[in-house]
Amino acid sequence: MQGMSMQRAGGDAADPQLAARVAVLEHAFTTIAHERMAGLPVLNPNLSVEAIGFERVAGAADEAGHALGILATPWFMSLVWLPLSPSVAGRADGGVPAVSPDQVGPRTFGEHTFDFMPNWQSGLGAFESCSLVSPMDEFASQADVRAIAVEILRVLRTARDRQDVSPQRTPARMAGAPLDRRRFLFGGLSAAEGIKT
Repeated sequence: MQGMSMQRAGGDAADPQLAARVAVLEHAFTTIAHERMAGLPVLNPNLSVEAIGFERVAGAADEAGHALGILATPWFMSLVWLPLSPSVAGRADGGVPAVSPDQVGPRTFGEHTFDFMPNWQSGLGAFESCSLVSPMDEFASQADVRAIAVEILRVLRTARDRQDVSPQRTPARMAGAPLDRRRFLFGGLSAAEGIKT
């Protein structure tokens, strides 16, 4: 999966399939926020559900038909690998398909490898996610969330494949480290290494 690139959707008119799937993703988690999560102390009241920066993935055959972006909610922020063709069928008995932690799949962007977990939501279907932040109590506003998400996606989308560096698993968050753009995702890379401050 090394070397995958993104094709910018360019808005609803340019890619209605992508826009529709992202709208379903946002709607599913907005419903969860208002129904299942309402009133829980883990929610940051300054935040809302937002799908940020979703673009089609261009790469190997198994990557075609997917989009990558960030889903931010009042309780988590995750990278999301979203199939553009919905897979909404549950089990024959009407239950939710089983999702197992041993189904973790690594995805590589430049020299950074992330573990994605399979997920399933009613009405949305199957997708994969990689947790970046949870809980979201360190964010003061939705604008702060959006700025971090846009920066993460910029770094992933401009990551260069370097022959002299092998992919390394990248921790989503350094334990105990304050939340800042340099250390947030890539463990202290400087602006010279590709992350703006």
